[in-house]
Amino acid sequence: LGATSSGSEDRDGESAKRFAILRAELERRLEAEPGVTEVVYASAVPGGEPSVRIEVDGTATDSRVVGESHVSRDYFDAFDIPILAGRGFKPGDESSAATPVIVNRSFARQMFDGANPLGRRVRQVVKGSRAASDTTRRDWLEIVGVVADFPNPRESTEAVRLQPKIYRPLLLT
Repeated sequence: LGATSSGSEDRDGESAKRFAILRAELERRLEAEPGVTEVVYASAVPGGEPSVRIEVDGTATDSRVVGESHVSRDYFDAFDIPILAGRGFKPGDESSAATPVIVNRSFARQMFDGANPLGRRVRQVVKGSRAASDTTRRDWLEIVGVVADFPNPRESTEAVRLQPKIYRPLLLT
C-alpha cells in the first residue's frame, strides 16, 4: 500500500488530519480480516529497501551503501525479528531531535567490526552529480538498537541476504 501527496501546501495541517483518519480506518478494516494479527507500516517491503550512502561518525572510512527503511514502532515484533542489543523504537522517537535508528546485525558487523554500535552516530550522504562540493550531509542519527538480519524473500544469495540495513522510525500522524 502506498500513498503520495499532491505537493500542495498544507498550511493548517488538514492533510495530516485526513491521513490520520484514513490510516485509522485502514487499520480497523485490516484488523477485522480473518488471519490478520497485526498491522504495521514500512516505507519498503523486506528486501526492497532503497540504497542510501551513509558515513559513520569518528571514522575516516569513505561512505558506504546500505539499505534503508522507515518502519512503525512494532514492525520487528510483527515479524518476530529479535532485538539483539539496545532497544526498539518507543513513542516519541518519530519526532525526537536526535533521531534514533536501529541497524541490523550485518550493519553492525560490517561497519563496526564487531564492536558495540549502540550510541554511535551515522548520517546519510547525498552525492551531487558534479563536483565534491555538491555533496550534502544530513543530520546525525543515533544507533539505539541492533536487530537480527531480516529474511529477504527476494534473494537467495548470501551477499544480498546479509546487506547492511538501517531502520528509521516512521512518522505516523
